[in-house]
Amino acid sequence: MISTQPIQLIKYLGGKKRDQNPNTEQLFYLSWEDAFWDLLTKKGVKKGACILVPEFFCGDVEINMKNHGYVVKHYPTNVDLTHDPKLFIKCLKTFNPKVVIIFNSLGIKNNLFDNLSCIEFISKNTLLVEDSVHSVVNPLELKFYRKNHFVIDSLRKVIPMQGSFLYGR
Repeated sequence: MISTQPIQLIKYLGGKKRDQNPNTEQLFYLSWEDAFWDLLTKKGVKKGACILVPEFFCGDVEINMKNHGYVVKHYPTNVDLTHDPKLFIKCLKTFNPKVVIIFNSLGIKNNLFDNLSCIEFISKNTLLVEDSVHSVVNPLELKFYRKNHFVIDSLRKVIPMQGSFLYGR
C-alpha cells in the first residue's frame, strides 16, 4: 500500500515508548470500525439507536451501521467540509441521536469544536465520537470536552500499518 503522506517508518517504530496522558485510556484495535463496534457494545448502545454522521461520511461504514441494526442520520456539510453550528444543533434536536460522529477532515480539527455550545447540545448520555482517521493522534494533545467523548484514529490511512486507537477518559 502506498501512503498518501510521506512516511518515515522509524519515527513510528522507534524504540522510545509513546507518551500518554495519565487522564486518558487508550485501547488498540485492528481498525476504526473494530474500535467503534466495541465502544458501542461496552457503552450499551442498543440496536435501533440513531447514529448522527456528517453527510459525506464513508458509505461502507454507514452500510455496516445499518447492517448492525442502527439508524443513520446526517447533518449537513459545507463545500469546504465545515459545518453550520445552527444546522448541527437542529439535527441534534430533530433526531435525538445516541451516537454523534464528528469528523476531523484531513487531520484538521472540526469547526464544531470552535463553538463549544454545539457540543453542549449533545445529551450527556449520547456518545460523542471524534473521528480522526486522517491523522495519528498524539495522546498528550487530546482534549475531552464532555462525558462520553471518545477519539478514534486510524494508522492505515496515514502510514502503511493496520491499527486504530480508541481514546477516552
